[in-house]
Amino acid sequence: MRITRLVNQELIKTSAVCMVLLLALSSLSYGQFVEKKKADSTKVDSAKKVVKKEPVKPVTNSIVKVVKEEAYDIPKRQFGVQIVPQLGNPLLLEVSPFVAIKLGKKTLGGLGLTYAFSQVSVNGVSTNASHFGARTFIQFYPTKYFFAHGEIEGMSLENTTSTIDPNTGLATSTSNRETILNLLVGAGLRYPISSKFALQAMVLYDMNRRTAGAAGELHSNPVFRIGLTF
Repeated sequence: MRITRLVNQELIKTSAVCMVLLLALSSLSYGQFVEKKKADSTKVDSAKKVVKKEPVKPVTNSIVKVVKEEAYDIPKRQFGVQIVPQLGNPLLLEVSPFVAIKLGKKTLGGLGLTYAFSQVSVNGVSTNASHFGARTFIQFYPTKYFFAHGEIEGMSLENTTSTIDPNTGLATSTSNRETILNLLVGAGLRYPISSKFALQAMVLYDMNRRTAGAAGELHSNPVFRIGLTF
């Protein structure tokens, strides 16, 4: 009996020591877990603090700038027609279709054809004539609306003379042709009326013009032209 009692006491002591050790190990493991969790949360917070947000740069409205600059630029290709109206006596109607291409940032160069119809009345007798020619020109646009114009034009002019037979009263017309070279310089106004069409008006001076109204002259200085381009 005594031996059994001693064995039970030893088992109780051993069990108590095991429980104490188990509780101690549990407390130590829990403490390490809490410390590790705090350390991880501290790392996450520090990582969040390190990340810096880049300042948002304002968006530049570059489209408006491009459109504004292009609005002052000249087209790459240009077609159009110009007329020189002159009413009264003599009557003149000159029509000049042309085509032009962009040579530089603000420069156009082009070619054109010209047809003109004139009518002169002298002593009740009307004389009609047809004239035609070709021209080459260059235009410089310092701004959107204004341009300088230089041109060389060759024209074949019809000179018609009418005489009246005093006996019969009949009119007889004789005509011959003369080729002249015109050198015109001046300035003009270009006014856009849509994205494709624009109105033109020019004032030109012929540097090779002879006496106004003389034979071989189609019209006198200065020369006024109006037109439409597209």
